[in-house]
Amino acid sequence: MIVDMGIGARAIVQTGRLTAATCDGLSSSVAAIEAFIDGRTHTLVDKQGQTHSPVILEQFELTTPIRVGRAYWCDYTCRYLQLPS
Repeated sequence: MIVDMGIGARAIVQTGRLTAATCDGLSSSVAAIEAFIDGRTHTLVDKQGQTHSPVILEQFELTTPIRVGRAYWCDYTCRYLQLPS
């Protein structure tokens, strides 16, 4: 729980697909993202290069099972909270 007595925080939801050549590679990517669920603020950089901070990663979940085709992949959702700066 985060208590802020000033301007409210903004929720950010990100969805996408993780891919890797191997199952271990995909597992490493998942672990690297989960390491940011630490309650500390970070800077989020979107695919246009814009930065958003201070941001807390609140939740990361795989929304599909890990699948195999030309690569290993799964869809995901991240939920962030951007605190007032």
